[in-house]
Amino acid sequence: MLAFLGAALPSAAAEELPNWSVEIDATVQGDDGTIAGRAHLTVWNPTQQPLSSIRLFLYPEHYRAKPALDDILWERVYPGIWEPGGMSLGFVRHLREDGGTSGLTWRRIEDGPPMAEVDLPGPLLPGESTTLEIPFLTQVPRKYGTFGRARGILTASGGWHPMPVTLTPEGEWVADAAPPPADYSIQLTTSSAHAVVLGDAVDVPRSRTRLGADFVPTAAPLGGSSTVTLDGDARRTHWSGKARWVGVTVHRRATQRDIPLEDGSTVTWVGRPLSKPQVRWIRRAAHAVRRTEVELGLEVEPRDVLLLEAPLRRRLVEEWEGALFVSDRYLEAEAPFWRYHDVHLARALLAHDMESLIQGAEPPRMAPFVLEALSWELVGDYLQTRWKNHVGLRNLLQRFSFFPQVETLLETPAFPFADQIFDNPWIVDPLSADIRRFNRPLRSGRTLSLRLDDRVGTASKRQSMLRYLRGQTSRPLFVAMAADAGQEIDELANSWLGSVPRVDFQLETIERDRTEGGLHRTTVTARRVELEGVSPDEVVEVRLSPGHGRTKGRVTLRWTGSEEVATWEVLSRRRMHVVEIDPQARLTELDENGLNLRQDNRRPGLLRVSGFGYAGLSITGRGFEAYGLLNIRPRHSARHQVNLRAFTNEQSLAGGGVTYAHYFGPPRWGLNLKHRVVFTVDVSLLNQNFRETDAPLLSRISAGYVYETRSNSMMPTKGGRFSVTVTGGRDFSLKKEQARSITEAGFIGLDVQAIRLLKLHPHHVLALRGKAGFVLGEVEHSRITLGGNADLRGIPERAVLTPARVLGVVEWRHLFFKDADIPLPFQRVRGLQGGLFIEGALAAKGFDEAPGVEDLHFSVGYGFRWFVDWLGVLPGAWGMDFAYTPGTTPGRLPIGFFPEDWPEVPFQVYFVGSQSF
Repeated sequence: MLAFLGAALPSAAAEELPNWSVEIDATVQGDDGTIAGRAHLTVWNPTQQPLSSIRLFLYPEHYRAKPALDDILWERVYPGIWEPGGMSLGFVRHLREDGGTSGLTWRRIEDGPPMAEVDLPGPLLPGESTTLEIPFLTQVPRKYGTFGRARGILTASGGWHPMPVTLTPEGEWVADAAPPPADYSIQLTTSSAHAVVLGDAVDVPRSRTRLGADFVPTAAPLGGSSTVTLDGDARRTHWSGKARWVGVTVHRRATQRDIPLEDGSTVTWVGRPLSKPQVRWIRRAAHAVRRTEVELGLEVEPRDVLLLEAPLRRRLVEEWEGALFVSDRYLEAEAPFWRYHDVHLARALLAHDMESLIQGAEPPRMAPFVLEALSWELVGDYLQTRWKNHVGLRNLLQRFSFFPQVETLLETPAFPFADQIFDNPWIVDPLSADIRRFNRPLRSGRTLSLRLDDRVGTASKRQSMLRYLRGQTSRPLFVAMAADAGQEIDELANSWLGSVPRVDFQLETIERDRTEGGLHRTTVTARRVELEGVSPDEVVEVRLSPGHGRTKGRVTLRWTGSEEVATWEVLSRRRMHVVEIDPQARLTELDENGLNLRQDNRRPGLLRVSGFGYAGLSITGRGFEAYGLLNIRPRHSARHQVNLRAFTNEQSLAGGGVTYAHYFGPPRWGLNLKHRVVFTVDVSLLNQNFRETDAPLLSRISAGYVYETRSNSMMPTKGGRFSVTVTGGRDFSLKKEQARSITEAGFIGLDVQAIRLLKLHPHHVLALRGKAGFVLGEVEHSRITLGGNADLRGIPERAVLTPARVLGVVEWRHLFFKDADIPLPFQRVRGLQGGLFIEGALAAKGFDEAPGVEDLHFSVGYGFRWFVDWLGVLPGAWGMDFAYTPGTTPGRLPIGFFPEDWPEVPFQVYFVGSQSF
């Protein structure tokens, strides 16, 4: 991207200004991610005062520092090993008119976006121009997105060379706005084996190019010109034309496919080979977009469209100067779900066609938001044209939102594209935005458009937008909309330019009584808490309803001010059982992780019930353990949780219990907090095959404390967990004559556990685990088992019982692959992880005898886990462990029909799995 002197002017005035010229000669090393070259930048002074220096953007410096992200967000941004980006400048020279040069000094500006200030050789008078030569070396970071490299694709959508910061005629440096167009001349040298896209110039090796049967060359989208020459292993691509910035894409394995449209234009795809259904999907989407524009009376000239495959993980489609970047995950959708992906391609195509209509009419800061708002306004018309009876996936899933996993997808998405596929426009990405917004936090123009529905009304907003698109007004969109509606909307619109304010709405008190006339009186007090920044005056709905699913008699209040506390008194014939702030979840109440913060918005609060299951099978030891639980918690809150458990294991034939957990302290991730206290009560029927007992019922009560910093991810790579638990209980006989005293039947124990994950590399984690505990009492089934898949895996679980033990584990976990999308029936495989472990334990024979060398045990082994999700919403992890301990009871492989014929083996094999429901 380029930013230039003299922006923020109306289109008529901009035509009278001189064009800026940018000449670049650079070489791209796609495998190393470097772009080295020289830039000749011609800038001029648009102010009325002499100019002594200019400022340059160094955009790649945004990626110099390693960000602090949780595991889930990290996987949306970085593909593996973290490699920073950056830009370094060489010796800057001034190119004099006499052909000579002179050196210039420059320095970095510490505050604000990454910029450098270059001192000019002398004052630059108003209206005069000067040319600088700037050697540069850009390191494109290893990351997903439109500025990064991953999966054999280097994408530098803009900002890969130094560029002047915009200077207004009033002398203001505008560091957060897009530049006006400039005259470019770029010579780029790359490897002849790679496909290259420079601006709109596509150069794919001929063996990987496929033209449509009726392909007819048309004008390039940017209106530029290009040439390509080969020199041995080097390819030189030259592009010249007028643009705001020019992107570069280098693709190791790209193919080209040209898809002709009915209106004579062409959609060009550069990326992986397309199947026939995928070509048909793209063609039909483009045709429906053009029909929608014609039916709405928009005077849009058919334009060629360039689609570039890019490793995006935060959006499915990104529109750029003359091209649309499409995620490499985009075309992996199954046919029944294509329409939910298709929406985002259609919106980008609409924005691509409308860009010429708003060019020069909008202030540079606001233009990206206006374009997105307009394109989303027309998506509904597109869906009627393309799909007729389209029902959003979000509306379908709302019926199942009582499952917390579904609720998470709809309201607080935590994996790539969930907010887009499941269509929640109110999600705000906590990361800084792309270069088109100059790294402002990403608040979408779609969200701004929806907020305008509350301010000016849906019908009035739509009419203003259509008049704007049909050329019936020359004013900026929001100025025209304010005039049409007779309301000021500048404050709301301008609030989208700054950092995202964080606010929390809370129901403080609700009082109910009856009037003398018999009416129900409900007094509601709500509080607005500013968490960060200052939020604009927004319309907040407060809904009162009789409850029980009844819509008749509802009362909706509109809180339009910015008061910290507001109180309403409502009289009604029915008793208002339910009061809720923002029932449609249209406000962005966010925590610091960008997730919804709505714990105090509704009374009475809703409960969320979810299920979780775990199963472990000792294949060689013929042991089995499993448990299932129902988790009950308030909606949007994890502070109070109740688990109903049912379980079976080698010690217990069957058991059940209830657990209460109270979470507190700072957030761990999303709704999860770092600290919790846990109380559990359970009863079990003991397994006589494990140890014989005349008291087969065991009751147990425990209390514990847990501190956890691991992120809530299927594959955590950092953080830890510490817990301490005190347990007590007793066994019971079913026969009165066999009843025993509490001193004989009771027990009490203490257990301490600690886990620490050390991230050695994005694909390699060192996991350290330790346990220490003891049990006082004579109940055999209450003693600590030394073996099994939760302890020393080389020993069968029933082999060794001890009243006290200390155990340590060191495990090297390594990912064979992650971030995958391998389709299987009803599920997708996301990753495969292996683990090499060594375990050691010291088990005591009793408290009156010191342990000896024979009480020291160890095992070595290897295991693997594969991570899946079912139907896109139910994550699970499954795997197998193999472990060996010398001198222990051998295992038996279940080969054959009769257990006595199973062969003995010197190791243990476990099958493990966990699944959420």
